[in-house]
Amino acid sequence: AANGAPLVPATPARTVPDVPRARQPAPQTHYRICFVGDERRFAAHAPLVAERATTVFVNCRGALGAKELSQIIAFGPDHTVVFEPERYESARLDAVPGFVIGYSTAPASAATLAALRARFPLSASNARVALHPHVEVVTILREAGIGAAGAFLLPSDWQTLGALVDFATWQKREIDLLYVGAATATNQELLAALREFPGFLHLSEPATDQALCGVLSRTKLALHLPASEDAYFDAAKVIRDLMCGCLVVGHALAADYGLMPGEHYLFFEKPAQLAALVRQQLTLPDELDVIRCRGQQRARLFDAGRDYVAMIERYCCASRLCGATATAPAALEAATTNPPRQ
Repeated sequence: AANGAPLVPATPARTVPDVPRARQPAPQTHYRICFVGDERRFAAHAPLVAERATTVFVNCRGALGAKELSQIIAFGPDHTVVFEPERYESARLDAVPGFVIGYSTAPASAATLAALRARFPLSASNARVALHPHVEVVTILREAGIGAAGAFLLPSDWQTLGALVDFATWQKREIDLLYVGAATATNQELLAALREFPGFLHLSEPATDQALCGVLSRTKLALHLPASEDAYFDAAKVIRDLMCGCLVVGHALAADYGLMPGEHYLFFEKPAQLAALVRQQLTLPDELDVIRCRGQQRARLFDAGRDYVAMIERYCCASRLCGATATAPAALEAATTNPPRQ
Protein backbone atom coordinates (compact mmCIF):
# COMPACT_ATOMS: atom_id res chain seq x y z
CA ALA A 1 0.00 0.00 0.00
CA ALA A 2 1.12 3.62 -0.53
CA ASN A 3 1.32 4.31 3.24
CA GLY A 4 3.36 1.18 3.90
CA ALA A 5 0.49 -0.75 5.48
CA PRO A 6 0.27 -4.37 4.38
CA LEU A 7 -2.40 -5.24 1.87
CA VAL A 8 -5.28 -7.13 3.45
CA PRO A 9 -7.18 -9.38 1.06
CA ALA A 10 -10.87 -8.55 0.89
CA THR A 11 -13.18 -11.02 2.57
CA PRO A 12 -15.23 -12.69 -0.15
CA ALA A 13 -18.91 -11.89 0.03
CA ARG A 14 -21.18 -14.73 1.03
CA THR A 15 -23.19 -16.10 -1.84
CA VAL A 16 -26.70 -17.08 -0.91
CA PRO A 17 -28.78 -19.23 -3.27
CA ASP A 18 -31.76 -17.46 -4.77
CA VAL A 19 -35.26 -18.92 -4.96
CA PRO A 20 -35.55 -20.90 -8.23
CA ARG A 21 -37.67 -19.14 -10.86
CA ALA A 22 -38.99 -22.42 -12.32
CA ARG A 23 -41.54 -22.70 -9.56
CA GLN A 24 -42.78 -19.12 -9.68
CA PRO A 25 -46.18 -18.44 -11.31
CA ALA A 26 -46.86 -15.59 -13.70
CA PRO A 27 -48.35 -12.32 -12.37
CA GLN A 28 -52.11 -11.83 -12.61
CA THR A 29 -54.51 -8.93 -12.77
CA HIS A 30 -56.50 -10.34 -9.84
CA TYR A 31 -55.59 -12.82 -7.10
CA ARG A 32 -57.37 -15.18 -4.75
CA ILE A 33 -55.41 -15.18 -1.50
CA CYS A 34 -56.18 -17.45 1.43
CA PHE A 35 -54.68 -16.68 4.85
CA VAL A 36 -54.22 -19.53 7.32
CA GLY A 37 -53.32 -19.10 10.98
CA ASP A 38 -54.47 -18.47 14.53
CA GLU A 39 -57.01 -15.65 14.37
CA ARG A 40 -56.06 -14.57 17.90
CA ARG A 41 -52.66 -13.51 16.55
CA PHE A 42 -52.99 -12.83 12.84
CA ALA A 43 -56.56 -11.81 11.92
CA ALA A 44 -55.70 -8.10 12.13
CA HIS A 45 -52.77 -8.66 9.75
CA ALA A 46 -54.80 -10.21 6.93
CA PRO A 47 -56.99 -7.89 4.84
CA LEU A 48 -60.73 -8.41 4.54
CA VAL A 49 -60.60 -6.28 1.38
CA ALA A 50 -57.50 -6.04 -0.80
CA GLU A 51 -56.48 -4.24 -3.96
CA ARG A 52 -56.68 -6.63 -6.92
CA ALA A 53 -57.47 -9.59 -4.67
CA THR A 54 -60.28 -11.61 -3.13
CA THR A 55 -59.30 -12.84 0.33
CA VAL A 56 -60.42 -15.21 3.07
CA PHE A 57 -59.02 -16.08 6.51
CA VAL A 58 -59.10 -19.71 7.69
CA ASN A 59 -58.74 -19.96 11.47
CA CYS A 60 -56.36 -22.73 12.48
CA ARG A 61 -55.40 -22.75 16.15
CA GLY A 62 -54.18 -26.33 16.29
CA ALA A 63 -53.18 -28.80 13.60
CA LEU A 64 -54.05 -28.17 9.97
CA GLY A 65 -56.87 -30.69 9.80
CA ALA A 66 -59.39 -31.90 7.27
CA LYS A 67 -61.87 -29.15 8.19
CA GLU A 68 -59.40 -26.35 7.53
CA LEU A 69 -58.11 -27.99 4.36
CA SER A 70 -61.64 -28.32 2.99
CA GLN A 71 -62.24 -24.60 3.63
CA ILE A 72 -59.03 -23.70 1.79
CA ILE A 73 -59.81 -26.00 -1.14
CA ALA A 74 -63.39 -24.69 -1.37
CA PHE A 75 -62.11 -21.13 -1.67
CA GLY A 76 -59.73 -22.14 -4.47
CA PRO A 77 -56.77 -19.81 -3.85
CA ASP A 78 -53.95 -19.21 -6.29
CA HIS A 79 -51.79 -18.13 -3.31
CA THR A 80 -52.05 -19.28 0.30
CA VAL A 81 -50.26 -17.38 3.09
CA VAL A 82 -49.62 -19.68 6.05
CA PHE A 83 -48.67 -17.91 9.27
CA GLU A 84 -46.26 -19.81 11.55
CA PRO A 85 -45.78 -22.61 8.98
CA GLU A 86 -43.32 -24.40 11.24
CA ARG A 87 -46.32 -25.47 13.36
CA TYR A 88 -47.93 -27.53 10.59
CA GLU A 89 -46.96 -30.92 9.21
CA SER A 90 -45.24 -30.86 5.83
CA ALA A 91 -47.64 -33.49 4.47
CA ARG A 92 -50.57 -31.19 5.29
CA LEU A 93 -48.95 -28.29 3.47
CA ASP A 94 -48.61 -30.57 0.44
CA ALA A 95 -52.41 -30.70 0.29
CA VAL A 96 -52.82 -26.90 0.31
CA PRO A 97 -53.75 -25.64 -3.18
CA GLY A 98 -51.97 -22.82 -4.98
CA PHE A 99 -48.59 -21.28 -4.32
CA VAL A 100 -47.86 -21.58 -0.59
CA ILE A 101 -46.15 -18.67 1.19
CA GLY A 102 -44.99 -19.50 4.69
CA TYR A 103 -44.62 -16.45 6.93
CA SER A 104 -42.53 -17.16 10.01
CA THR A 105 -41.74 -14.68 12.78
CA ALA A 106 -39.74 -17.18 14.85
CA PRO A 107 -36.07 -16.69 15.75
CA ALA A 108 -33.62 -18.77 13.70
CA SER A 109 -33.18 -21.56 16.24
CA ALA A 110 -31.99 -25.02 15.25
CA ALA A 111 -35.51 -26.40 15.69
CA THR A 112 -37.05 -23.67 13.53
CA LEU A 113 -34.46 -24.15 10.78
CA ALA A 114 -35.07 -27.90 10.72
CA ALA A 115 -38.84 -27.44 10.57
CA LEU A 116 -38.71 -24.83 7.79
CA ARG A 117 -36.15 -26.83 5.78
CA ALA A 118 -38.53 -29.81 5.75
CA ARG A 119 -41.44 -27.64 4.63
CA PHE A 120 -39.71 -25.14 2.30
CA PRO A 121 -36.69 -26.87 0.74
CA LEU A 122 -34.67 -24.97 -1.83
CA SER A 123 -36.07 -27.05 -4.69
CA ALA A 124 -37.32 -25.97 -8.10
CA SER A 125 -40.09 -28.57 -7.96
CA ASN A 126 -41.60 -27.24 -4.74
CA ALA A 127 -44.17 -24.44 -5.23
CA ARG A 128 -43.52 -22.82 -1.85
CA VAL A 129 -41.46 -19.99 -0.43
CA ALA A 130 -40.80 -18.74 3.08
CA LEU A 131 -40.75 -15.14 4.30
CA HIS A 132 -39.49 -13.52 7.49
CA PRO A 133 -39.58 -9.90 8.73
CA HIS A 134 -35.84 -9.74 9.46
CA VAL A 135 -33.26 -9.46 6.66
CA GLU A 136 -30.51 -11.24 8.57
CA VAL A 137 -32.79 -14.16 9.43
CA VAL A 138 -33.66 -14.53 5.72
CA THR A 139 -29.94 -14.91 4.96
CA ILE A 140 -29.63 -17.57 7.66
CA LEU A 141 -32.63 -19.43 6.23
CA ARG A 142 -31.16 -19.48 2.74
CA GLU A 143 -27.78 -20.63 3.95
CA ALA A 144 -29.58 -23.47 5.76
CA GLY A 145 -31.08 -24.69 2.47
CA ILE A 146 -34.51 -23.10 2.97
CA GLY A 147 -36.39 -21.47 0.10
CA ALA A 148 -36.63 -18.03 1.69
CA ALA A 149 -37.81 -15.50 -0.89
CA GLY A 150 -36.98 -12.39 1.12
CA ALA A 151 -37.90 -10.10 4.00
CA PHE A 152 -41.42 -8.76 4.42
CA LEU A 153 -42.66 -6.64 7.31
CA LEU A 154 -46.05 -7.89 8.47
CA PRO A 155 -48.66 -5.22 7.65
CA SER A 156 -52.00 -4.56 9.33
CA ASP A 157 -55.48 -4.14 7.86
CA TRP A 158 -56.08 -0.39 7.64
CA GLN A 159 -59.58 -0.85 6.19
CA THR A 160 -60.62 -2.71 9.35
CA LEU A 161 -58.49 -1.07 12.04
CA GLY A 162 -57.88 2.43 10.75
CA ALA A 163 -59.49 5.25 12.68
CA LEU A 164 -58.36 8.83 12.14
CA VAL A 165 -59.19 10.17 15.58
CA ASP A 166 -58.97 13.85 16.47
CA PHE A 167 -57.52 15.10 19.74
CA ALA A 168 -60.86 15.66 21.48
CA THR A 169 -62.12 12.16 20.64
CA TRP A 170 -58.83 10.55 21.67
CA GLN A 171 -58.95 12.37 25.02
CA LYS A 172 -62.40 10.89 25.71
CA ARG A 173 -61.12 7.31 25.46
CA GLU A 174 -61.76 5.72 28.86
CA ILE A 175 -58.73 3.37 29.03
CA ASP A 176 -55.64 5.43 29.84
CA LEU A 177 -53.15 2.58 29.56
CA LEU A 178 -53.53 -0.96 28.17
CA TYR A 179 -51.18 -3.92 28.40
CA VAL A 180 -51.94 -7.17 26.59
CA GLY A 181 -49.90 -10.17 27.63
CA ALA A 182 -49.29 -12.66 30.39
CA ALA A 183 -47.90 -11.66 33.76
CA THR A 184 -44.44 -13.15 34.13
CA ALA A 185 -41.70 -13.21 36.74
CA THR A 186 -39.93 -10.38 34.91
CA ASN A 187 -42.89 -8.03 34.53
CA GLN A 188 -45.25 -8.79 37.45
CA GLU A 189 -43.66 -6.16 39.72
CA LEU A 190 -44.00 -3.54 37.00
CA LEU A 191 -47.63 -4.47 36.32
CA ALA A 192 -48.38 -4.24 40.03
CA ALA A 193 -46.97 -0.69 40.08
CA LEU A 194 -49.07 0.31 37.07
CA ARG A 195 -52.29 -0.75 38.80
CA GLU A 196 -52.14 2.49 40.76
CA PHE A 197 -53.38 4.24 37.63
CA PRO A 198 -57.21 4.23 37.65
CA GLY A 199 -57.34 3.92 33.86
CA PHE A 200 -54.93 0.96 33.58
CA LEU A 201 -56.24 -2.28 32.05
CA HIS A 202 -54.34 -5.57 31.79
CA LEU A 203 -55.62 -8.25 29.41
CA SER A 204 -53.87 -11.60 29.51
CA GLU A 205 -55.39 -13.24 26.43
CA PRO A 206 -58.08 -11.67 24.20
CA ALA A 207 -60.48 -14.05 22.49
CA THR A 208 -59.67 -12.77 18.99
CA ASP A 209 -57.76 -9.99 17.30
CA GLN A 210 -61.08 -8.36 16.42
CA ALA A 211 -62.14 -8.32 20.09
CA LEU A 212 -58.78 -6.80 21.02
CA CYS A 213 -59.11 -4.10 18.38
CA GLY A 214 -62.43 -3.12 19.94
CA VAL A 215 -60.58 -2.53 23.21
CA LEU A 216 -57.78 -0.67 21.45
CA SER A 217 -60.32 1.74 19.95
CA ARG A 218 -61.10 2.81 23.53
CA THR A 219 -57.45 3.11 24.62
CA LYS A 220 -55.16 6.15 24.81
CA LEU A 221 -51.78 4.50 25.50
CA ALA A 222 -50.86 0.92 24.50
CA LEU A 223 -47.94 -0.55 26.42
CA HIS A 224 -45.44 -2.96 24.83
CA LEU A 225 -42.92 -4.73 27.03
CA PRO A 226 -39.89 -6.61 25.66
CA ALA A 227 -40.76 -10.16 24.56
CA SER A 228 -37.62 -11.95 23.45
CA GLU A 229 -39.43 -15.08 22.25
CA ASP A 230 -41.81 -13.06 20.08
CA ALA A 231 -39.71 -10.00 19.32
CA TYR A 232 -40.24 -9.95 15.53
CA PHE A 233 -44.01 -10.31 15.82
CA ASP A 234 -44.22 -7.73 18.61
CA ALA A 235 -43.14 -5.01 16.18
CA ALA A 236 -46.11 -5.86 13.93
CA LYS A 237 -48.44 -5.53 16.93
CA VAL A 238 -47.09 -2.01 17.44
CA ILE A 239 -48.21 -1.14 13.90
CA ARG A 240 -51.63 -2.64 14.65
CA ASP A 241 -52.03 -0.54 17.81
CA LEU A 242 -50.92 2.65 16.05
CA MET A 243 -53.49 2.04 13.32
CA CYS A 244 -56.17 1.77 16.02
CA GLY A 245 -55.32 5.32 17.08
CA CYS A 246 -53.36 4.49 20.22
CA LEU A 247 -50.16 6.12 21.36
CA VAL A 248 -47.66 3.30 21.87
CA VAL A 249 -45.31 3.18 24.85
CA GLY A 250 -42.62 0.70 23.89
CA HIS A 251 -39.03 -0.44 23.64
CA ALA A 252 -36.58 -0.88 20.76
CA LEU A 253 -38.20 -2.93 17.99
CA ALA A 254 -36.60 -6.03 16.45
CA ALA A 255 -38.16 -5.40 13.03
CA ASP A 256 -37.50 -2.01 11.45
CA TYR A 257 -40.74 -0.27 10.44
CA GLY A 258 -39.02 3.10 10.47
CA LEU A 259 -40.57 4.02 13.83
CA MET A 260 -38.42 6.52 15.70
CA PRO A 261 -38.52 6.82 19.53
CA GLY A 262 -39.99 10.13 20.59
CA GLU A 263 -41.12 10.77 17.02
CA HIS A 264 -43.69 8.02 16.50
CA TYR A 265 -43.98 6.43 19.95
CA LEU A 266 -42.90 6.92 23.55
CA PHE A 267 -39.72 5.02 24.31
CA PHE A 268 -38.55 3.54 27.60
CA GLU A 269 -35.29 1.74 28.27
CA LYS A 270 -35.65 0.58 31.87
CA PRO A 271 -39.01 -0.89 32.88
CA ALA A 272 -38.53 0.48 36.40
CA GLN A 273 -38.87 4.01 34.97
CA LEU A 274 -42.09 3.27 33.11
CA ALA A 275 -44.60 4.23 35.81
CA ALA A 276 -42.99 7.65 36.23
CA LEU A 277 -42.88 8.15 32.46
CA VAL A 278 -46.58 7.39 32.02
CA ARG A 279 -47.54 9.63 34.92
CA GLN A 280 -45.52 12.50 33.44
CA GLN A 281 -46.74 12.07 29.89
CA LEU A 282 -50.43 11.92 30.80
CA THR A 283 -50.10 15.52 32.00
CA LEU A 284 -48.99 16.66 28.50
CA PRO A 285 -51.86 15.56 26.26
CA ASP A 286 -51.13 18.04 23.46
CA GLU A 287 -47.57 16.77 23.00
CA LEU A 288 -48.80 13.20 23.28
CA ASP A 289 -51.29 13.71 20.47
CA VAL A 290 -48.62 15.05 18.10
CA ILE A 291 -46.56 11.88 18.61
CA ARG A 292 -49.65 9.69 18.29
CA CYS A 293 -50.66 11.26 14.97
CA ARG A 294 -47.16 10.89 13.53
CA GLY A 295 -47.11 7.24 14.61
CA GLN A 296 -50.43 6.51 12.97
CA GLN A 297 -49.39 8.18 9.72
CA ARG A 298 -46.28 5.98 9.66
CA ALA A 299 -48.33 2.87 10.41
CA ARG A 300 -50.64 3.59 7.45
CA LEU A 301 -47.74 2.88 5.12
CA PHE A 302 -47.99 -0.80 6.08
CA ASP A 303 -51.48 -1.49 4.74
CA ALA A 304 -52.27 -5.19 4.32
CA GLY A 305 -54.88 -4.45 1.66
CA ARG A 306 -52.09 -3.35 -0.70
CA ASP A 307 -48.90 -4.96 0.54
CA TYR A 308 -49.70 -8.66 0.06
CA VAL A 309 -50.33 -8.31 -3.67
CA ALA A 310 -47.13 -6.30 -4.03
CA MET A 311 -45.26 -8.94 -2.03
CA ILE A 312 -46.59 -11.75 -4.24
CA GLU A 313 -45.57 -9.95 -7.41
CA ARG A 314 -42.14 -9.12 -6.06
CA TYR A 315 -41.20 -12.44 -4.49
CA CYS A 316 -43.46 -15.13 -5.94
CA CYS A 317 -44.03 -14.30 -9.60
CA ALA A 318 -41.89 -15.45 -12.52
CA SER A 319 -41.62 -11.82 -13.64
CA ARG A 320 -40.83 -9.14 -11.07
CA LEU A 321 -41.35 -6.32 -13.60
CA CYS A 322 -44.99 -5.80 -12.68
CA GLY A 323 -46.65 -2.42 -12.71
CA ALA A 324 -47.87 -2.84 -9.14
CA THR A 325 -44.33 -3.20 -7.85
CA ALA A 326 -42.66 -0.39 -9.77
CA THR A 327 -42.69 1.39 -6.42
CA ALA A 328 -42.31 -1.09 -3.58
CA PRO A 329 -44.60 -0.61 -0.57
CA ALA A 330 -43.14 0.31 2.79
CA ALA A 331 -43.37 -3.29 4.02
CA LEU A 332 -40.89 -4.28 1.31
CA GLU A 333 -38.74 -1.16 1.17
CA ALA A 334 -38.10 -1.08 4.93
CA ALA A 335 -37.48 -4.80 5.14
CA THR A 336 -34.94 -4.83 2.31
CA THR A 337 -33.18 -1.49 2.57
CA ASN A 338 -33.06 -0.50 6.24
CA PRO A 339 -30.30 -1.95 8.45
CA PRO A 340 -31.79 -4.39 10.98
CA ARG A 341 -32.28 -2.78 14.34
CA GLN A 342 -30.55 -4.56 17.22
